[in-house]
Amino acid sequence: MRPQATRVLECLLRHAPDLVSKKDLLNEVWGHEALSESGVAQAIREIRKTLNEQASDPDIVGTRHGCGYYRALH
Repeated sequence: MRPQATRVLECLLRHAPDLVSKKDLLNEVWGHEALSESGVAQAIREIRKTLNEQASDPDIVGTRHGCGYYRALH
């Protein structure tokens, strides 16, 4: 995985089980808000691909549409 994707996963694990907004992920992982939120979505896709996980049935990374992501607790 790219370093950003690894840091996104680490951030979700640190904040588990709380929801982490895209804005908060941008601030924690990239260090600023200027980056497009699409970078967050790309990192989440990369994490799921690496972990062989489907968004519709998350074991590791859950999505609350329009709000953010969380560490799924299965």
